[in-house]
Amino acid sequence: MQYLLSGIPACRKTTFGDWAQERGWLHINMESWNGSAQHRLWEKCLAEASIEQFVRHMARAAPRVVYSWGFPIGCVHIIKQFKDAGVSIWWLSGDIDQARHAKLGRDGDLGAFETQVRDITNARSDLDALYGPNQIATLDAAGCYMDFLDVSKAIGLAIT
Repeated sequence: MQYLLSGIPACRKTTFGDWAQERGWLHINMESWNGSAQHRLWEKCLAEASIEQFVRHMARAAPRVVYSWGFPIGCVHIIKQFKDAGVSIWWLSGDIDQARHAKLGRDGDLGAFETQVRDITNARSDLDALYGPNQIATLDAAGCYMDFLDVSKAIGLAIT
């Protein structure tokens, strides 16, 4: 089984992936894996427009994989290819003001955050069509994050 978590910045996609890895899942943080063998294969598959090949390879490498990727909106077609290859795609969202506050506290740079949120807002109808019901709010207006066990249950990710 493979899951791809995307969404609003600072909604804990990567942190959830790390949590799942501690429980037996392979976590691929697609924003910080340059130089790895998986990244080299990813680059090759991207160049060949064969996301399905990458997904098949990862299925052979590990029975349970979680990808986390705050992808640029221009790559939404790649998310569709993951979905078409059988990966369960999920959109993690939350309160934008709280996400902004969390992002500022994490690294102090809001430039990329604001650009990503603007692009997400502009592509909202396309994202809704792609993700359908596979969208969950993991950060509420009070700044509280959803518990990871609850996230895993909501998306159907089995934790043993």
